[in-house]
Amino acid sequence: MYRFALSTDLETIYMTTAGISLLSLPILLLFSSLASLPLAKSPLPLNPAMQAVAPPDCLWFASSSGFAEANFESDNQSEQLLAEPEVRQFGNRIQEQILLAVRRNAGSEHKERVLSSELPKLFKAMLSRPFVVYVEDVQLVDEGVRIAAGLVIDAGKDRDEIQQAFDRLLELKGDDAPPIRTIESKGVTWSAARKSMDKPEVRWGWRDNYFLLAFGDGTADTIVERMQGPPPGWLDNLRREHPVERESSLGYLNVAIVLDRLKPILDGENAWHVV
Repeated sequence: MYRFALSTDLETIYMTTAGISLLSLPILLLFSSLASLPLAKSPLPLNPAMQAVAPPDCLWFASSSGFAEANFESDNQSEQLLAEPEVRQFGNRIQEQILLAVRRNAGSEHKERVLSSELPKLFKAMLSRPFVVYVEDVQLVDEGVRIAAGLVIDAGKDRDEIQQAFDRLLELKGDDAPPIRTIESKGVTWSAARKSMDKPEVRWGWRDNYFLLAFGDGTADTIVERMQGPPPGWLDNLRREHPVERESSLGYLNVAIVLDRLKPILDGENAWHVV
């Protein structure tokens, strides 16, 4: 699965958003290794609406099919292995240790207790439910950072638990955090916040059982529109070139676009030759 930078206070959300720079994309790729953890689960079928969220052109894209219990009577030998009791126990222990590590790092203050209680619920959702996350574009402009990025989680039966966890985390926002507005658009009731005009807008909301998180002006509506269409050509081509019978996770980095964005910045620092 993937860890995506979710913060409990909007100040940090905007710092994190601004920090999703081209130089941090390799770090996002490292996070993607979580998608292949041996959790002794069987991947769910691909969700067409989720795959359609992928941008026609983007810097980075990752998806996870989510997981169900492995079936020992499956015709797939990999699933038979994952259904073995010892492998199940091993996978469950990995998940337990990840969530335990989050709780152990919590302190005794109220904010830290809430974090240790609610963040594991979100991590667990990311370790079990289908999701896609992408960075469509990042540009440094005169007025600040221009970004288009999104996260979609198919919460399924875990919707109420995820909503409650997210609500509790938002209660921790400081007094100096930007106000949260409610916006109706594309059939979705969005919560939206913007710290200042030179910072990207952040929106989050639900479309049926899909949790949507969008960074950047217009990104939220674009996500909803894409969910009703086909996946982009590059994603179909990628799967045709590298067929996998039951896909668990997929990661994609557009090196050409990354280098194009980096070159003007690094030229100014006389660092392009190093890259």
